[in-house]
Amino acid sequence: MFQFEKVKHDSVVIMSQFRKVEHDRLLIVSQIRKVKHDWHVIMSQFRKVKHDNGVGV
Repeated sequence: MFQFEKVKHDSVVIMSQFRKVEHDRLLIVSQIRKVKHDWHVIMSQFRKVKHDNGVGV
């Protein structure tokens, strides 16, 4: 009986670990999206500056 309880406990622990990993993965994905978004913003700012400089010449 004790063995069964231990197995049940272990599976719960494994599941919670798995959930944590899933959660971390989602966090990483959202971080990557944010970085990509920021990168696009920076690039568009840069293009605008280049464009403005081109117009100024």
